[in-house]
Amino acid sequence: MESLKELSKICQKPDYKTKGNWMVRTFLRDAAIPMTWLLLHTAVSANQVTLAALLIGLAGCYAVSLQGDAGFVLGCFLLQFWYYLDHVDGQIARYRKQDCLTGRFFDFLMHHVIHGVLVFMLGAYFFYRDAHVAYLFIAWALSCMILVFNMLHDIKCKAFIEKITAGGEKTLRVMTREIGGKTAHEDVAKKSLKTLFSAAHKSVEIHVMMNLMTLGALVNMMLAPCRDSRSLLFVWYAVTLPVLVTAKAVHAINTRKYDEEYAALFKTL
Repeated sequence: MESLKELSKICQKPDYKTKGNWMVRTFLRDAAIPMTWLLLHTAVSANQVTLAALLIGLAGCYAVSLQGDAGFVLGCFLLQFWYYLDHVDGQIARYRKQDCLTGRFFDFLMHHVIHGVLVFMLGAYFFYRDAHVAYLFIAWALSCMILVFNMLHDIKCKAFIEKITAGGEKTLRVMTREIGGKTAHEDVAKKSLKTLFSAAHKSVEIHVMMNLMTLGALVNMMLAPCRDSRSLLFVWYAVTLPVLVTAKAVHAINTRKYDEEYAALFKTL
């Protein structure tokens, strides 16, 4: 078996230090190499690691709904481990030359499931605490919202694929210009609104949501008299998710954003 340094060259994507969010670029992909090395000494496949990660993530989502600080901390720990394993499966697939579209499909499916269930179980925590069925309806609605939030990107990709494959057109991928570039004289108020929207958007992404919950769980443990960060997070997502989903969908439709993006990425021959 190769050394960890040599293994990293084989298992990592060529652009792994430049693509993806800050957390995975900075340390998580590198931190996954020792676990990859360990599992490569077994017969475990990449898809089996993905399945194990899914089950661990679901267990973490459930633990988030438990009463008390211990359950919340356990849930956040399991979610962190889920996200860690999520970067091991791809490395195993690349080493064993098992990387394929089916594996990517399974990986994307896992992310959608965990994201939706996590939001629902955050709301279920309040149902278990107060026994008000209204919390379950809110939790269900927010879970649907987060799925739609993620589906906006997937639906865009489906529209792109449909156009590429329609009529037997030949299409080249080109990167000729930036998409949605900023103007030099953009209004200050508009820039501030965009910054606020971007921050809210970032808070809804699964890795940020998971880290905010982890931070909240630690605060609960250290500042017991001032606790219940789950309430703050639940209120935040209850307010921001409907606004984000509606704003993104309306903006994309009104501005024909995806037509512009398609034109920037592809050229039809």
